[in-house]
Amino acid sequence: MDEEALHRRIEQNPAIISYFKDMRLVKHEFQVDGKFIDFVFEDENFYYLVEMKYERDPVEAIMDLDKKAPLYAKQQGIDPEKIKEVILIDKKSYEKRKDDVEYHRSRRGLEIIIYDPEDLFKEISEFQTPVDQEQKLLSEERLEKMFKGYTSIVKAKLSLLKETEEKYVILGRTKAIQEEYGNRAAMYMGRICEKTEGYYGYKVLLDAIQPHKIFICGKTGSGKSYTMGVIAEELAMLNIGVGVVLIDPMGIFWSMKFPCKEQKALPLSDWRLSAQGFENVKVFVPVGFYGKTPRGTRDSTFAIRPNELDPEDWCNTFGLDMYKSPQGAMLINVIKAVKSGYAAEIEGKRRSVTPRDNYTIDDMIYCAEYNARFSGKYRSDSIRALIMHLEAAKNWGIFSTTATPIQSLSVPNQVSVVDISFLPEYSRALVVGILARKILEERTKIARYFKAEELGEEGAKSEDVGEIPVTWLMVDEAHVLVPSKGKTAASEPLVEYAKRGRMPGCALVLCTQQPYATDDRILSQVDVLIAHNLSFADDISAFKARAPSFLPLELSGQSFIRRLPVGVAVIADQSMTTERAFVMQIRPRVSEHAGRIVPPEAFKPEEVVAKEEPVVEEKPPEVIPPPTGAPIAPSLFVSNKLATDYLIRVVQYRFSEYLEPVGEKRFARLSTFTLQEVNPEILGILMGHLQEASYAVDEIRDVDGTPVILFCQEDVKLALTACLTETATIVAYGFSSTREHESTELLELLRQILARVCKS
Repeated sequence: MDEEALHRRIEQNPAIISYFKDMRLVKHEFQVDGKFIDFVFEDENFYYLVEMKYERDPVEAIMDLDKKAPLYAKQQGIDPEKIKEVILIDKKSYEKRKDDVEYHRSRRGLEIIIYDPEDLFKEISEFQTPVDQEQKLLSEERLEKMFKGYTSIVKAKLSLLKETEEKYVILGRTKAIQEEYGNRAAMYMGRICEKTEGYYGYKVLLDAIQPHKIFICGKTGSGKSYTMGVIAEELAMLNIGVGVVLIDPMGIFWSMKFPCKEQKALPLSDWRLSAQGFENVKVFVPVGFYGKTPRGTRDSTFAIRPNELDPEDWCNTFGLDMYKSPQGAMLINVIKAVKSGYAAEIEGKRRSVTPRDNYTIDDMIYCAEYNARFSGKYRSDSIRALIMHLEAAKNWGIFSTTATPIQSLSVPNQVSVVDISFLPEYSRALVVGILARKILEERTKIARYFKAEELGEEGAKSEDVGEIPVTWLMVDEAHVLVPSKGKTAASEPLVEYAKRGRMPGCALVLCTQQPYATDDRILSQVDVLIAHNLSFADDISAFKARAPSFLPLELSGQSFIRRLPVGVAVIADQSMTTERAFVMQIRPRVSEHAGRIVPPEAFKPEEVVAKEEPVVEEKPPEVIPPPTGAPIAPSLFVSNKLATDYLIRVVQYRFSEYLEPVGEKRFARLSTFTLQEVNPEILGILMGHLQEASYAVDEIRDVDGTPVILFCQEDVKLALTACLTETATIVAYGFSSTREHESTELLELLRQILARVCKS
């Protein structure tokens, strides 16, 4: 019996302490300002911060919690009055310090709970039933709510590295590493939302010990940047000593500093999560834009020195051919001359310019304009063009003779958001290339030093070996920075980082809306691939070609990828413990996501003035009777779940060609509805209402005794079927359109019709 075992049991079943019976466990080991609160609970009125001690000084725990409580209130942005401090003390320790404990109880208004470990373990053994907290969470009803009604069905066998008791799977690890670490140093990504026996609803954890190469793709609005934010949140919470450098070309990740406010789509309470802002997120903006940025959205500046760029960097940034362009050749000579010294000629007079190692862009412009050797070597229009490029670079706001040390960006247990949204695309690539190069260089040096030290080689560390931890470099909009065609200043540094980064501890997370347009040399290094909804065939083909594990037929079809809901993704992992790719729902963000669509500032919801209306007796909505010849829903003597699965398969596999003809790009959806009554005329009722809404019946087909009605209205196609069980009526339907808004409108119409049937 030890403190850790008691913690684990309470985490599994909080109700074994009666005080927590009606509360919700927010988190076990909640990190705040580098310290941990043992448990955080909540109810409708208060947040309960709990310290649980076993055979340890309870007064020390009281004093410690008293310091953590205001830090928690500040981090979460909540009123300190809404916080209650709770101390769990074993009976023996309480007796030793009873007077002191009671003094603090009366003085501070603490809740003191005294427990007998022996009784507690007896309760635990009696309490261990399948209906524990995680089991409750995995109920069909709750999972359907968490997944917003979406599930997929895949026939291929699924085999993953999993923990059955705690109901999670883990990707990116060998069995040996998992046995050593358990679920420590693993990122909680979401839950499996495909109905596969033994896995449905399981948590999906992703290893954070090894330096992975993770690739996230999806069309605009599919949830790819949101998923990248989930990874950043997990790394911010893990406290395992890694540094995170997140390149933000959209200017959306600064909001990680604030707790999540928008929870309509995925309520945190459904996922047993609570809103949290991160104090260890630091936002760096270009030095030239610091004063133009709202105070709460930035922490510090970043800058690079002109001498950190080699000629190839400059040429790639300016779009010059280093070997064929006269400006490219001149640029090489300008850098050489500034570093070695040269003779300048101004109005016929010569003067010697001394060498400068830490030079400015103004030094480069002066050399290009007045170097005595250049006037006879290069045409005046080439000189003017190069000077114009350099003058423009001065206005990018990223150059300074004092650069931001990489040690200030890659810091243990810190997420450094480098906001490059202010910069044009070509200078963004320049910043990313330099950071990738610096991180790889420093980590390569330090990894060699540590390996030598491990082998017993003595010797002081060289002065040029910086202290930076294992680093995760995260880059959004990767297709712009490392394109498949052409080259940017980030192309070679990122490719080199991906190829060589594993040994020195350089992890990489890339996010893009166009996998097809991303450099294939990067994609070839990926060991974890997360694909959200993709629209274009080339992008889907690129995903399929680079998936690091087997893609079942159901998951590889273009129609399947195109109709993935927002926040749902196919994840593939090259680990030997992962048999195939599978479908998961990404967990909700606990910090604020600034990547949502912003309505026009002048737009305000219309204010509706309440008017007194005469009271009218409510009548049930009118239900249109079934038309003549309408099919009757057959009875299936199986459970509701099996009936639902059967109807989904009928629509999905028998009518996919009708809904999504080959060569047509269509938006498609598949859904089900359960009426808690037996209504054999349901198909006829739905048929009548749809015909009333101008939907024409294309055909009525019979699939092994189950009728399927095919409807159309202009561009919209609909396949509708239903069956009866002993207690319910199950309806399944699939529909598609070339215009997404029409699919949404049809879905709303079907919901209204079914709601009308329910009320009648």
